[in-house]
Amino acid sequence: MKFCANNYINLELWHTLSNDDKDLIFACYASDLIAGKTLKSMSIAVGTVNLYLIAAGAKTFNNNFHNYSPSGFVQASQNSFSPLTLAVLKEYNRWMKVPNRREPLTKEMLKYFISTYKNAHQDSKEAALLDWMILGAKTGFRKSEWCQDFCDIKKGIFNRNIDGTLKAFIPSDWEFKTILSGKNEVHKNCKPNVVYITWRFQKNGANGETIPFEEDAGNPDFCPVAAATRIFNRATRLNKNNKNGLLAVFAHGDKETKYLHNNHVREFLREAAVMVYGIKKESHLKLFTCHSICVGACVALHVGGATEMDIKSRLRWRSNSFLMYLRHMVQLGHMHNMAYNRSEQLLLIVNHQTYFCDIFWFRNHVGVVKFLIIFSDILNMNLF
Repeated sequence: MKFCANNYINLELWHTLSNDDKDLIFACYASDLIAGKTLKSMSIAVGTVNLYLIAAGAKTFNNNFHNYSPSGFVQASQNSFSPLTLAVLKEYNRWMKVPNRREPLTKEMLKYFISTYKNAHQDSKEAALLDWMILGAKTGFRKSEWCQDFCDIKKGIFNRNIDGTLKAFIPSDWEFKTILSGKNEVHKNCKPNVVYITWRFQKNGANGETIPFEEDAGNPDFCPVAAATRIFNRATRLNKNNKNGLLAVFAHGDKETKYLHNNHVREFLREAAVMVYGIKKESHLKLFTCHSICVGACVALHVGGATEMDIKSRLRWRSNSFLMYLRHMVQLGHMHNMAYNRSEQLLLIVNHQTYFCDIFWFRNHVGVVKFLIIFSDILNMNLF
C-alpha cells in the first residue's frame, strides 16, 4: 500500500479511524490514481481506477486492514463504493468526456523542467522556455501575449493587434521595481523584487491593465520576478539588431536570434507530460498546448485556496463587470505566491486528527460538499 506509506497511514492509525474517515481516504486514493500515481505512473481510465479500488478494498478486508467496512463500501468485490468515491469517479468520468479540454501545466512538470534545464545555456531555447513556464505559471499567459504562431513566423509574419502593434510582450510592457515592507515606495539601487506587467490589448477588453507580481524569496526556483528578469536580460542581449524587441527570444547558434512559437511550447510541455506522468497516447499528449499555461495557473490558485474573485482578477479571466473596479496592489502579489505554493501541500497527512490538511479542514468546518468541489478541481486538472 504505497499510498498509505506515503501518507503516514499505518495499522495502528487505521484502527482509530471512523468509517467516514476511511471513506475519505479511499476517495483520496482514487484521486491519486486519477492523477497518474499508478504502478506504471500512467494516466488510467475510469474502469481501471475501479479495479484498483476493488483490489485495495479487498486488501483492507483480507489483510492487516481487515476491519474496514463503512457504509457504501461494505464489500469491495461488489464494487459498492462510498458516496465520496463515487463522486470522485463521476467527476473524473465527466472531465474525460469534455470536448477540446486542455491539460494544465503543473508544478510537477515545472520541477522536471527545472531539474533538467536549470543549467542550460542562458540564451538557449530550453532556458528561455523554462523561464516562460515559471512566469506563466503565475501570470496565466495566453499564447498570443508572448509567443508566435509557427506557420506565420516561418513566413516572417508576427501576430499584431488591431492597431498594427505587436501582440506579444515588448520591453516597455514590463517594469521592475524594488518595494520594501509591502509599501508602495520605490527604492532605487536595490535588486528589483516586483515586476509590473502591462497588457496593451486583451481578449477580455481590459486593455492597458497592469498587474504586479512579487518576488517569491522562499521558493527561488519558482520566483516570477527572477524568471522575468532572465527573460528581459536575454532579450536585451539578443535583440541588439532586432527592431521589434520581442521578449520571447532565444539564441540559435552564435549569432542568430529566433522567436519562440507554439510548436516549441507544445513539444516542451509534452516532453514533461511523458517524463512526469508517463503519458504515451498521442490523443492525450495533444491536450498539452500553449493554453495549458493559463489553465495550470488557474487550477493551482484555486486548489491553493484563492477565491474565485482573486483568480479572475489576478489571471484576467472573463468575469462580471464589477471586477474591473478592483485595484491590483503589490500586497496581492504576496498573496498570489502564498496561494500558489499551498497547492502542493493539500495531500499531506500530519496525524489522525488533521488528515489531508486543508481538504479535511473544509470537511470539518463547512461540510463535505466543499471538500468535493475542491477535490474535483484537483482531479480534473491532474494537479498532483
